Amino acid sequence: MALTRNNFLGFETGGIEELLSTPGGASASSVDPRTGGFSLLLVNGNCTIDPFENTIDAGDDYILGFGFKVVDATPSQSLSFFEAEQASGGEDQIRLNLNTSGTLELRDSSGSQVDSVATPFTDGQWHFIELWWQHSNTGAAKVFIDNAEVMSVASEDFLNGTFDQYRFRGNTATDVEFDDIYCLSGAADETDRLRDAEVFGYRHSVTGATPDAGGGGTAGVDLDAGGWEDTDDSSDATNGEYTGSGDRGTVDWDGPGSDPDSSGVGATSFVGAKLYARVDRDGGPATTHALYLGDSGDGNNAVEYDDNTDWGPITQDPANYLIVSETNLPTETQDIRAGFGTLGAQDIHMYDGMVFLLLVPGLLGQVWM
Repeated sequence: MALTRNNFLGFETGGIEELLSTPGGASASSVDPRTGGFSLLLVNGNCTIDPFENTIDAGDDYILGFGFKVVDATPSQSLSFFEAEQASGGEDQIRLNLNTSGTLELRDSSGSQVDSVATPFTDGQWHFIELWWQHSNTGAAKVFIDNAEVMSVASEDFLNGTFDQYRFRGNTATDVEFDDIYCLSGAADETDRLRDAEVFGYRHSVTGATPDAGGGGTAGVDLDAGGWEDTDDSSDATNGEYTGSGDRGTVDWDGPGSDPDSSGVGATSFVGAKLYARVDRDGGPATTHALYLGDSGDGNNAVEYDDNTDWGPITQDPANYLIVSETNLPTETQDIRAGFGTLGAQDIHMYDGMVFLLLVPGLLGQVWM
């Protein structure tokens, strides 16, 4: 199997747009994120994420990593804070449960406990959990906390239908937070895990709504070439609106030769990039629109995602678009380019554009040491 880096989430828009569903009790919190400006806070609520956001499911061996913090590590009510499930019927395949004594339990598709570890969490402290598991009725699984293996099982039933979403939960007993979530598919074994992961959000430094000749492009076509802005603000007031038509408009989200690792986390390895954009179009005849994301390289090296193959046509109503990529990633001294384009005369508007980077810190464990 070929390892595929699928979706990752950091909640750095300051909202919860990246979630697949939010039945209630979910919000972005800036009080004490693991990294970046925000984390996901669940107060007696639950939510789901798409582990394959516009990417390919590469196989039945999966790895999920996420930062986890619980206010009360010995909650008065048992807390199943994570489940892999089938969206259509809600059938669980594998879950993690924190019981009232503080024991972390690994449970199979029937809800039966197959392994456990006593009191691995500390009240109000961030931990990083990684789960490697096989979607099979004779599957194996391993759980790691802060890069240490704490549970391992084999020949257990983790099947129970199609796997197509992850669910995170809180309950009335205690608030919980999640941050720096990453999803892999096609994992050969547990050694494919990242061991640590951090998600940072960057916004283009807006100087106006009118495209200029930024990035070595054409005036009136290419968007402003701005610097990295490590951000925790998603308001229109600070981001403006970009409009372009008839040709490709791009944002160079990093000034030439500058360092995207501006949050002081030390040497890193970038393993994923993600564009979040809220876009709409003007009226008139339908045309094909595209979003772009990739390493700027020579200033013009971004992958095109168009509305003929990757989503339905962009409408006149503003809508959120998420693009995930594991290719054409920047090094620490390169740029990343993101933006939009049209194949006709119809304008497209881009609001609240942000790029997220998934990175592995050079010093493993630096978050919790």
